[in-house]
Amino acid sequence: MTNGEMADLGNWPVQLALLAILVIAGALILGLQYGRRNTATSRGVFAVATICAMAVLFTPRIAGYLIQRVNGNVATTSPIRLSFDDQSKADVIGKAQQFMGSVIYVPLKVAVDPNRIVTINNVILSIASDDGKPLFLDTISLASGHPLRQVSNVLGGIFDGASNGHKSNYQAVNLPSDVFAKFKNTPGRLSLIYLLSSYAPAATIKATLPFGVPQKVAGFGVCETRLNPVNDQVVDLYCFPATNSSKCIAATVLDPAGASIGAPQTRCSTTSTQWGLNTAALTGPGQLVVELPAANGAGIRPLALTTYKVASHFTQTVVLPRVRLTDLTGSAGS
Repeated sequence: MTNGEMADLGNWPVQLALLAILVIAGALILGLQYGRRNTATSRGVFAVATICAMAVLFTPRIAGYLIQRVNGNVATTSPIRLSFDDQSKADVIGKAQQFMGSVIYVPLKVAVDPNRIVTINNVILSIASDDGKPLFLDTISLASGHPLRQVSNVLGGIFDGASNGHKSNYQAVNLPSDVFAKFKNTPGRLSLIYLLSSYAPAATIKATLPFGVPQKVAGFGVCETRLNPVNDQVVDLYCFPATNSSKCIAATVLDPAGASIGAPQTRCSTTSTQWGLNTAALTGPGQLVVELPAANGAGIRPLALTTYKVASHFTQTVVLPRVRLTDLTGSAGS
């Protein structure tokens, strides 16, 4: 039950409540059963603890964010601004994986603090009719294994400075087929409540990694570079992470003078304390941590590797004007 997933998603108040229930109940049962042989009371404590633990497990994830807001652990100023892009004319670049339902695409305006990385933990989707009557409400997960309740961003689940001014910021949401079929032509209001985490730079390390020679890099683990098997002008960065590895990293290529070449490549993992065992696990299929502009693998340049730490957890709400679901099934331009 306590696999740490909720804590990884910034929902530590709920995780802490669950742990407290289990620890207190365990201590009581040990004392009652083995100290006084009071089996009947021990069974009662076990039953109450089980009910309370199950209730906590089904606590809406947004509750953890609201608790953190009260005790000051949620940022009062947001490093990102998400809003509905009612002027979007761009096509959807890339298509979200369609599960057993229908996919809608919500065009977004994105403005991110260039010194922060922001990750999406969950999205709460709400659909209401023109008169305010609720039609659908559900928490949509980015995690795999929830095909009917899943959301994805066409750009990925990570926002950074590269998201600013992107020609196609689209939020893709997989809806259950019956929900889409029932309300697809019903004009109404749709809102997306984002449960987000922001990360601030913690430390930057410069390292030169020769081909195929694993080296220990503080804060990252053991890393090495390998020539891309398809393109001999591209070098891939691989790392076996340390147990205390940052969930978000940025990699930048440096020239011989130590100046940056191109924009940093940022990657995060929101579901594991280790951000990846190799490039594919870290960034997703077909994406690289960093590309070295070295012809035929020669002239490998040093890298600047930056680790990030959690800065805050917060929410953002995007409210759409009067719209039909069927209007969001393709790009806004079409």
